[in-house]
Amino acid sequence: MITRRQFLSAFVAGGALLVPPVARAIDPGFWTRERQLWIRRDRPGRAREEFRVIYWANGQYDYNNYIRLCYLFRDSLTEDVAAINARLLDLMYGMQRWTELEAGVLLPIDLLSGYRTISHNRSLENAASNSEHPRGNAGDIRFPSVAPSITARRAKYFQMGGVGVYPSFTHVDVGRVREFVGKLPKRASQ
Repeated sequence: MITRRQFLSAFVAGGALLVPPVARAIDPGFWTRERQLWIRRDRPGRAREEFRVIYWANGQYDYNNYIRLCYLFRDSLTEDVAAINARLLDLMYGMQRWTELEAGVLLPIDLLSGYRTISHNRSLENAASNSEHPRGNAGDIRFPSVAPSITARRAKYFQMGGVGVYPSFTHVDVGRVREFVGKLPKRASQ
């Protein structure tokens, strides 16, 4: 398990501790407090799944809650579960906490897509051949009542990976730092 000291050292070694401006002003314990994620997932023909868990506390990741989050991120087609990069969870925590500080209320993250098997990813129109989804490094998300462009701006601030803006959601990953405007499949844009 990575300790709080190791996690913070990774950011300090990279230049500066990445704390959103609103958090510097309001929440000095942004990265040192318990990290909770509230994530929901709706999938066609299935009941909504939702977890609100503390996945990091007392300087380490909580293995049981990490496993719960990996399950929620599972491939929506095959139901395969894979390890999700803890940095992705930390990025989502940062984004969710920033949204909470600005909105004054905790909003859930709606997870549209998380882990994908390679075959599932290949079957999707416009999916990148070098996608971070099969590596457990990506999520397609949205916050209720928050524009994808605002969500993308928050993700870009952390400089933890790629950020893609689509009309109804934001792609975030912890791969190479980059940004893009996503294309919808032809059938979805008709």
